[in-house]
Amino acid sequence: MKNTITIKDVAKKAGVSISTVSRVINDSKPVTDEVKQKVLDVIKETGYIPNPLARSLVTKRSQLIGVIVPEVSDSFVNEINNSISQYLCAIDDENRCLGYLGMWKIIDEAHVTNLAVHPDFQRQGVAHFLIVNSIERCYQEKIKYITLEVRASNEKAKRLYEQFGFKSLGVRKKYYQDNNEDAIIMWTENIFNEAYRKLFNKKKDYLKEILK
Repeated sequence: MKNTITIKDVAKKAGVSISTVSRVINDSKPVTDEVKQKVLDVIKETGYIPNPLARSLVTKRSQLIGVIVPEVSDSFVNEINNSISQYLCAIDDENRCLGYLGMWKIIDEAHVTNLAVHPDFQRQGVAHFLIVNSIERCYQEKIKYITLEVRASNEKAKRLYEQFGFKSLGVRKKYYQDNNEDAIIMWTENIFNEAYRKLFNKKKDYLKEILK
């Protein structure tokens, strides 16, 4: 369904000006913690998605790249071209893509949409490398919470995510269209919490060891 909530709606519901909402979204000028939290609460409540073109005018950065593809109707291509998605790719010395991780980032939350490692390079720390670097980016961009869906039957993936502090907090029934399998919804706590920082630092140290 097309998003019909506008920045004006958010401002009205939060009881602030449109420019204040814009400052919160773009982190362009300081606002009080109380006002910032009020605006973020309304954004979450209404499901408002910022207009990427408007944001680019404010931040003077579009974060866009050119992509040449043979068929634009492909769902994966559409995902790559999504204005709120970001992808990391693990490349070896021969410029081969070993794996990739995709994320949607909206305000202070990130949603892992894809994580894949080539069969020839599994169990070599590639997935750890991608997750660690994605979380590092979340810290840089002030993302507080990270969520994802994983197949209910994928015990290996669930164990991997649990190592990074993800916890199962719900189920999406028949989420996967290929076989109607349920998806487990997993979330981190606030990654800026001291306990999570300690866990993450241990995972970074582990990654350094296995990549030596």
